[in-house]
Amino acid sequence: EYPITAPPVLRFSRRAFADLRSLSNLLSVRERNVSDRAHEYRSLAVSAFSSCFASGGYHKSMQQYLWGGFPSGTANYVNKLIEDLLSAAGITEPDVLSSLKARIKTIGDDYGLGGTEPLGQVLQIFIHKSVVDAFAYGAQPLGALAPRGIPLTAWLQQQCPLEGQVRLVPHPDLFLDAANPSPAPARQDGHRGLVKIFDFCPSRDIDKQALRRDLQAVPRPYLNPARAKQLLGYAPEDVAEFPAVPDEVI
Repeated sequence: EYPITAPPVLRFSRRAFADLRSLSNLLSVRERNVSDRAHEYRSLAVSAFSSCFASGGYHKSMQQYLWGGFPSGTANYVNKLIEDLLSAAGITEPDVLSSLKARIKTIGDDYGLGGTEPLGQVLQIFIHKSVVDAFAYGAQPLGALAPRGIPLTAWLQQQCPLEGQVRLVPHPDLFLDAANPSPAPARQDGHRGLVKIFDFCPSRDIDKQALRRDLQAVPRPYLNPARAKQLLGYAPEDVAEFPAVPDEVI
């Protein structure tokens, strides 16, 4: 089980990333879809602003998003994300899936996560400079590569103040600190801390540990932990390589 006190993680399953070897692969997925809202792309990348002060090209500040929420369709996307995660962990019976999704939604409502103003929440993500160019690129709205958006660090250095969007690969091996080769020294708990995540909600002081306990309790009776880990791609013999920024793209 993921530790109750650990930071939020955007993706748990490693399976979707099995064939993602570089940002070139991710951009190929984007190019064969109309936008970054395609399920194929969303399973591999998330959208983010390059700074808390950036508008992302939409002429709106983070404060407006924080209080006004995000574009329509997000709820359907989250519903699909939950269904895919449960299915990937071995819960595939339609009636069971429907019941668990309804229970998870109820828990969210009980903790004030749906339907009331303000709608927005913010995840602030810090990625170590030694790996960020391999996992993110500068983007235009809807996920197209920004001019000179790779490597990301050079693209950001061209801006003053920071502006624009990025697309980020939330690979579990990076976000969970799983066997990540890095010059950064490991802490006593074995984590190297290459990613730091902080979440914030403008109007609610949520008991996050209680929320996680309630959420973890929902699928637990239906899961075989060892099999679920294997289905999600965490078998000991199945260690993914990290995506690298290919020389021809830089």
